[in-house]
Order: sequence, then structure tokens, then C-alpha cells
Amino acid sequence: FGTKEVLRLATSGRKLALVSYISTLSVFDAGRGEKIKETDELPAVTRTHGGYPQTKWVSERLMLACNEKGIPCEIYRPGRITGDSRTGHAATEDFQCRLIKGCIQLGAYPDLDWIMDMTPVDYVSRSIVTAGVRGLMQLEADGSSSQQTSGWSKPCSIYHLCNPNPIQLSQLFQWLYRFGFPVKETTYTQWREMIIQAAKNSSAPKKKRLTIKVNEEQKRTTSSSDTNIVNPLVAVLPLLLPEKQKMGDRKTMPLFDTSNTEARLTKISEELMCPAITDDLLDTYFGYFVSSRFLPAPNYDQFQFEMDKY
Repeated sequence: FGTKEVLRLATSGRKLALVSYISTLSVFDAGRGEKIKETDELPAVTRTHGGYPQTKWVSERLMLACNEKGIPCEIYRPGRITGDSRTGHAATEDFQCRLIKGCIQLGAYPDLDWIMDMTPVDYVSRSIVTAGVRGLMQLEADGSSSQQTSGWSKPCSIYHLCNPNPIQLSQLFQWLYRFGFPVKETTYTQWREMIIQAAKNSSAPKKKRLTIKVNEEQKRTTSSSDTNIVNPLVAVLPLLLPEKQKMGDRKTMPLFDTSNTEARLTKISEELMCPAITDDLLDTYFGYFVSSRFLPAPNYDQFQFEMDKY
């Protein structure tokens, strides 16, 4: 209903208004052996899984239909949005962060052939704002906004805002090992069993000593019932299917072409390029995770010990 109301508002005045819609790459659920372009047709809704992507699919259909009727529209499809490339500040409740933290707690990561997209939020936000402003300027320059009846005859602009060079899951955790987190690859079945065991352990209460500060000079201790630290992956265990082959791989995960998006954005500003996933970017991200206490400090001594064995 929200998208319909925005479109109704955009057509309620005498002038045309540019409607920018933030969608998601998840409107495409499965890969097909080649990269999906911005101009490719949307799949059938039955191939889009999950309530959130399906609502985006419906809204995109509305946007495309309205653009054909003369309402200027543009669609932005972000991928996996990660932290700021300059500061590392990030939201830490998404699946990717849960996966990273959970694997570090377990000391193991699965042998899944997954692609990890990391698209810095500052790149995504700058791209949307800059391209949107340019679209408004173009609308004014063409004179299309002067009269509602003049309409809009250009195709809907669609942007794929994802990292054009994602990395593999194994590459990320090999980098984390070098960073100081002793994580090792294990089979998907064993990894999933470790999460199940972590869930069982977290449900068992244990006694621990609590130190409670009464005032500056006096402290007292008491005994309290508490639970173990819950592994972040426990919450998403229902999504981790028992059969490894159903978890997908590079052949079934969709890959996205960003060439049209890059051409349009760099034409506006050469600075609108998605940062590559380099050691420097990962240092920034995980430096923030450690400083914000989302992750513990890496065990550099353990890392040096492991390296000395080779």
C-alpha cells in the first residue's frame, strides 16, 4: 500500500515528480549460469522466495507499469549492505554478521561454496542520492515536469548496487584466520551439529558469581542463575537445512551485472565506484567490530603459534 500511495502523491500535482524506489537484488532468487543485468525481466513471482522480496517484486511491477504510463520512475536494487568503508560503522544484526560471529565462537566455518557480497553503505547512499538528484535535474531540463499531461517517455532506470567483485566464503575466513581468529574449515554437517550443540548448551542454566557494587567502599557477591552465551547462529538454525545441497552454491546463487550502473554513476562522478573488498576494507570492518565489542580481540599470540608450526 505504501508504494501505491507514493505513486498517487506523485501524480496529484500539476507537475510530474520523479519516484525513486529502493528495492532489493533478492527479487531474483536463483542463479542461471550468467550474470543478471539491470535490463533483464523480473522472474515469475513464484521464483521469488520470502515475504520481503515478494513485496519488493510487487512494488517493482507497479513502478514499471507507472513508468510506461508516463510517470518518471527509477529503481535501486541494493545487495548485501555492509559498514561504512571509511569508519567501519555497521549494523550487526543481519545474517552475514551472525555468520561471522557465530563461526568465530565455534572456531569453525562450513565448506559451503558461497559468494559473500559486501557493499559499503556509504557507496550505496551516495549513489542513490547523487543519481536521484541527477534524475530530477534531467526531468527539469527536458521540460517534462512542466505539465502533467506531457508525460514521460524514457525507460525506467534500474541500478544494481552491489559489489562487482564479491569474495568466496572460504576466502573471508582464511583472511580472518590471518587476522587472528583461529577458525578452521569443517564439513557443513559437522558445522551444523556444532550449532545444534551450542543451542542445547545455551538452554542449560548454570550458576555464576555476580559482583554487585553497593557503594564506593563496599561490595557484596551473590549467586545467580544465568545462561551461557548464545551463539548468534542458533537464531537462524531453521534456515540452515540439514541437506548441504539445498543450501546453494555459486552455480545456484544469483550473480549480478553492474556494468550499466557503473557507466551511469561514473558519468555523474568518477568517485561513485564501489570499494573493492581488499585487506584495507576488511581491516576497517573488523577493527570496528572489535572496538565496538561486537567481536572479541583477535588472538594474535595463537596466530603466531600456528604460523610458527609451518
